[in-house]
Amino acid sequence: MTLLVTGATGWLGLHLVERLAGARPLQVLVRRGEHATARERLEHLLRAPARAALDAGALHVVEGDLAGDLPPLPHPPSGVVHLAARTDFGSDDVADYRATNVDGALRAAELAARHGCPLLLASTAYVAGDHAGVFREDDVDVGQRPNNAYEESKLEAERLVRRFARRRGVTLAVVRPGIVLPPRPRAGLATGPGPLVHLEVLAGLVGDRGDRVRELRLEADPGGRLNLVPLDDVVAALARLVERPAAGTFHLTAARSLRVDEVQEAANACLEGVRVRLVPRLEEPDRYERLLARRAAVYRPYYGLRGRFDRARAEQQLSLAAPGDRAWLQDVFAAHVADWRAAARARERTPRRDPLAAEVRTYFGAYLAGLRGRVLVPGLESLRADFTVTVHGVGSHRLRIVAGALEDVEPAAGAAGDYDYSLTAADFLDVAAARSRPSQLFFEQRVQVRGDLFQALATATALEDFFRLYPWTADSRKERIA
Repeated sequence: MTLLVTGATGWLGLHLVERLAGARPLQVLVRRGEHATARERLEHLLRAPARAALDAGALHVVEGDLAGDLPPLPHPPSGVVHLAARTDFGSDDVADYRATNVDGALRAAELAARHGCPLLLASTAYVAGDHAGVFREDDVDVGQRPNNAYEESKLEAERLVRRFARRRGVTLAVVRPGIVLPPRPRAGLATGPGPLVHLEVLAGLVGDRGDRVRELRLEADPGGRLNLVPLDDVVAALARLVERPAAGTFHLTAARSLRVDEVQEAANACLEGVRVRLVPRLEEPDRYERLLARRAAVYRPYYGLRGRFDRARAEQQLSLAAPGDRAWLQDVFAAHVADWRAAARARERTPRRDPLAAEVRTYFGAYLAGLRGRVLVPGLESLRADFTVTVHGVGSHRLRIVAGALEDVEPAAGAAGDYDYSLTAADFLDVAAARSRPSQLFFEQRVQVRGDLFQALATATALEDFFRLYPWTADSRKERIA
């Protein structure tokens, strides 16, 4: 009795496969990567016990996906668990999601009908869209409007698959998770969803010398509600449904949705040197608030939702717990922040093998050193700064700017001065070439700041014009170093 699972390289699929591997035969449908086979992609992600099942042949990888030509399956499936989906909010056009979220779901249903086995289809509780009341497990169309193209595609998939299953007699279980949060980051899997994306952005702003806290405003309804549910509880419910297939719709949601202000307070408690204040209207935002607003824009509709999810069937048949309380959320946020910071420290200790290291040394040692005594940005003669730039795999350089002019630049034993910027060689050279702005790197979690955070942000903003006026390009480096 071999179960077929799609989406095994995503958060839900991977953890379900790891939970079931060794307990029952599995075959998983995985796409080939650009530089790796399907088996190599999955093997890279699996933890040791599941890798043992893969090596023993109890876990079989089928290379392909339901959006293309499905290769022959080595074993007839005893059940199909369709977890593969496009879950980003990167497009406003539902057509961009149909191949994966709609057509893929229909092909999974056809596969289940062909083999006379049950289908478990993963949807989302947010097919409820902007519905303001209680959204029940058996509700599908209640006059709601989707918040984005992703939700619209999942609602369309539900309608079509439900119709197909009734016509063909397929036992169909539809699971609708809330916003699923993993307990901590995991290598190879994307950060997300929304609250964790914002937290990762802000966790890169670290002030560790007792400096003042930088406050950033974010436009949001503090009374909106987010249904945040633990990954482990969702996977446990999926496993029960796999072992005892049943028809129906199951809301794998938290017992209580958290208010947006509670979520932000939990995030602020884990941050150093920066905090976010929710405001009903963002007026005259500064550069960093505009960047944060752009990052948060795709999630803005969720900040105002107030609907609730009935989950009686999931509680009764799947023993779903998922309390979704503030203490759990703060533990999740704290674990993520600790892991991100540990990873950043590990990158700083990377041996000097970066092929870009020589170019970074040339930039500091030949180019910047040649600018001593020169005003870096016209009109900023008042700028005074003393800081280091630590480039992973290269080392630290201390820069002193007095009256807008570069007074000195020299190698340093480590972070010195009032603050330190820490980043990779590739990211540093992107800034030097004016391909990226320093403020952009802050909010993309590509630079760490230690020390006087408030002044570090101000200096980085002031120097953006320097990189724009004097980009580090192939032509400019020849001209200026010569």
